[in-house]
Amino acid sequence: MNSVLFVDDEPNILSGIRRMLRPYLNTFRIEFAESGQDALNLMENEHFDILVSDIRMASMNGVVLLSVVKELYPNTVRLALSGYAESEMELECAQAAHQFLQKPIEADALASTLQAALVSLP
Repeated sequence: MNSVLFVDDEPNILSGIRRMLRPYLNTFRIEFAESGQDALNLMENEHFDILVSDIRMASMNGVVLLSVVKELYPNTVRLALSGYAESEMELECAQAAHQFLQKPIEADALASTLQAALVSLP
């Protein structure tokens, strides 16, 4: 089963994603991290096919996380998820992420994006 790691420093956002994707639990193994460092710690011990990271986070922002993951785990599909549509932020993400997603996102749209990302895996 393909695995997805969601990273956001707001627990309520992660809870919402968990509820939203409940119908897709037979399609993906889904894990959650509340910081970039927590995500990297998980990735040291587990394989994730897709990383979905919020961009605006305390301590380590999503652009830094996505860049580190790009370097350490180049085969992991990297998606940026943000409620802020700033062109400068999107440009920074373009270097590290495969795709930029806008919050809020519907469950079906997110699941479709994840399934499409899996097709691109090597």
